[in-house]
Amino acid sequence: MAMHAKRILVIGSRDYDGPWKTVAWSGEFPYVADYDAVVVDLTSLDQETLSAICDTRTPNTGYATGFPRGGMSMRNQLRERMGDFQQLLKSGGDVYCIASEILESDLRCVNRDGGDDPLYTSLDWCPLRFRFKQRQGDTLAVHDEFFREYFSLVKKWTAVVAPEIDDSRLFGEPSLAGVILKVGNVAAGSYLLEVSPLATNRANEHVGVGIRWSGKISGLASAKSGTLAVLPPPSAASIEEAIETLCRAIGGRGHEDPPGWIPLVEVPGDSELEEKIDVLRTKAAELERERSRKAQLRTLLYESGDALERAVGEALGELGFDVHWPVGKREDLAIHWEGRDAYVEVKGKTKGFSLTDLRQLGHYLEDAQLDQRPVKGIFVGNHWRKRARAKRGDPFPQNVIAYAAKRSIALVTTTTLFDAICAVRRGHCESRVVVERLFEAEGVAALDR
Repeated sequence: MAMHAKRILVIGSRDYDGPWKTVAWSGEFPYVADYDAVVVDLTSLDQETLSAICDTRTPNTGYATGFPRGGMSMRNQLRERMGDFQQLLKSGGDVYCIASEILESDLRCVNRDGGDDPLYTSLDWCPLRFRFKQRQGDTLAVHDEFFREYFSLVKKWTAVVAPEIDDSRLFGEPSLAGVILKVGNVAAGSYLLEVSPLATNRANEHVGVGIRWSGKISGLASAKSGTLAVLPPPSAASIEEAIETLCRAIGGRGHEDPPGWIPLVEVPGDSELEEKIDVLRTKAAELERERSRKAQLRTLLYESGDALERAVGEALGELGFDVHWPVGKREDLAIHWEGRDAYVEVKGKTKGFSLTDLRQLGHYLEDAQLDQRPVKGIFVGNHWRKRARAKRGDPFPQNVIAYAAKRSIALVTTTTLFDAICAVRRGHCESRVVVERLFEAEGVAALDR
């Protein structure tokens, strides 16, 4: 049976127990060009480990740059691996680097332009140069579907990537003259450095980027390299989960696909567990419906019209009222509780309420009085409904309160009703007490006293 998994090496693993070959930064690196893809976790490389593997001093038997005969020479184990990574990319292999910063040594050395560079960095292994600009954000547009699942784990990022050109780093020869940096591609001499956005932020800066070269390279006619993908660390998952997601996308499952007859093989206890799972799924679905129903209480705080009437009716029903939505009647709701009746007028407005909003309910109560039917009037209003609760103005001016008190109308805001329902759910108040306060109120109802 054919194996579909690619050979993947993970460098920088922190006790990662996956099906792919892993090596710690301080471990002995295998020959990376022998793998189809290499995942480099730079987030696991700290300053102490970097110094340990890049600043190993050995006795100097000859003249080495900066170190006289008889002194000590420095061995940079990361830089020694650059040629292996070059060979991996030249042969069409891919490198996936997870990072958001580049560590540098405190020691400096003179570069060929007369400036100074760090003696070593955490990118000394990498044949292609790039740098980070420190930014912070959470907007993300994915441009490469291959990485969509990985970027679903990146809810926040802390840097953007800017590729750079250094031909001597890539090909071991002096930089070519006339290097031109363009948006998307970098042309230099007989080859083209292709820069592809994997994901960008709102300002169209690269949060993740893919870099590869094409052209005549080191004697290879019209060759294309593999890709160096620079990816931000995950923020919504562990680095181990992100690496596993990335390796699955690459194709390194680390095992064979099971044959078609495998699901037919019975395993003791499997069917019993499946039955228990079905019961739990049914229970979970019931709980989800209950959760959704209870969450509808929030609509009291922003809705208007029929949607608000339904929300108020459900809230009053939760308190114990028998709720009716009259057909062809003028009132919005009619409620009944232990021999007592009430008409409920419901309104949602983007400002406070006026006498006009209450007069309709007042007329209903006058008609009921003429018919000698004792009916309570309750006005429920969602005032300044598009504002956050803390920023809402007064719901009822004094003339509205006076009008309601004269006619024994209870004035209730939906925020007050919301708080009352929450108090009942938490067990801080009995629903009967809230109902009694509604019937007793003449003017603004204090349901939370």
